[in-house]
Amino acid sequence: MTDPGQGVLDISAITGAAVCRDPFEYFVAHDVIPADSAQTVIDACPALKRGGSYPVAILKFGPAFDSLLAELRSRRFAEAIGACFALPDLATLPQLITFRGWSSADDGSVHTDAEWKLITVLLYLNASWNQPGGRLRLLRSTSLDDVAVEVPPTCGMMVAFRRSSRSYHGHLPSAGLRRVVQVNWVTDASYVVREERRHRRSALFKSMFGLRPL
Repeated sequence: MTDPGQGVLDISAITGAAVCRDPFEYFVAHDVIPADSAQTVIDACPALKRGGSYPVAILKFGPAFDSLLAELRSRRFAEAIGACFALPDLATLPQLITFRGWSSADDGSVHTDAEWKLITVLLYLNASWNQPGGRLRLLRSTSLDDVAVEVPPTCGMMVAFRRSSRSYHGHLPSAGLRRVVQVNWVTDASYVVREERRHRRSALFKSMFGLRPL
């Protein structure tokens, strides 16, 4: 795990966020990416041309996004997240980072995340958000209307939660550009390898049949 030192992330925005335990353990942090750095990071994001979530290991992006990834992989970041959830050894666990650039009308269904995911962090990278769809809802039940908190996916907004059988979340339909980096600490490194291999095969298959590239 790297430690790039002080960078674009405002770690104090994470350590200062209040951790809620109802209906499950989560926090919402604002301005994790300061406003004066936001557009530079947005411009460096992977320029995807279709929906889906992809491991960053198979994507192309600019230097500012690469610097952001270095911070998300750092011990400093892991320790900040671990402190919020009383997990001091989080930095020693395998980590999977994925990126989603587009949302379709079929996305956003209610789920809890896979059991092999321990902690989920969502960092949004959209300059603005003016529509009702696409706003993440943390839920008290399997109903999208049973909302504990709703978060717009604007740049610098971060949501983190401990995965559980009750960690229901989703959003109303939204079709179009919707950038989000997802960081997961997982139970075993084999899941990271599996996800990267699966998406590499998928990208190769689509390119062979002339489908639109990533």
